[in-house]
This record gives sequence, structure tokens and C-alpha cells, in this order.
Amino acid sequence: QPDTTNHLISYLPPEIMSEMFIHCLPTKRSGLDSFNFAEAPFLLSRVCSRWRQIVLSTPELWKELEIDLASRTKQA
Repeated sequence: QPDTTNHLISYLPPEIMSEMFIHCLPTKRSGLDSFNFAEAPFLLSRVCSRWRQIVLSTPELWKELEIDLASRTKQA
């Protein structure tokens, strides 16, 4: 009998998934560290197409995103 415990999360409604994803966000940081593709929400969006859709449609995941363009320009 196959182990289906890893797939139970696929049955959760998007609203529940959104709440879970919000709790995955890193603590607030400043500067370039706040734009990290190895952390939520970017990392969550790469798991599968369903997760990407949920991540992109959850504004709460993006409201704390900081992009320090001045620092990036100075480093170039």
C-alpha cells in the first residue's frame, strides 16, 4: 500500500494553504537580505503549479517585500 501522507496537503483548500504560507515568511529584515529566492514566498512558489498559483494570489505574502534598488545600483 503506497504512503499517501505526503499528498494529504494537496487536499487542503487554498485559503488554508495561504494561511500556512504566511506563517512560513522569514522575519523582517532590511536591505538585500529581504529579497531571497531561497525563502518564502519565492521558495514556496517553486514547489508546484498549484502552490505557485496560491502564492501569487496571496497579497499578504508580498506586502512586506523590500527591494533596495539603491544598494543594487551601487554594487554594480
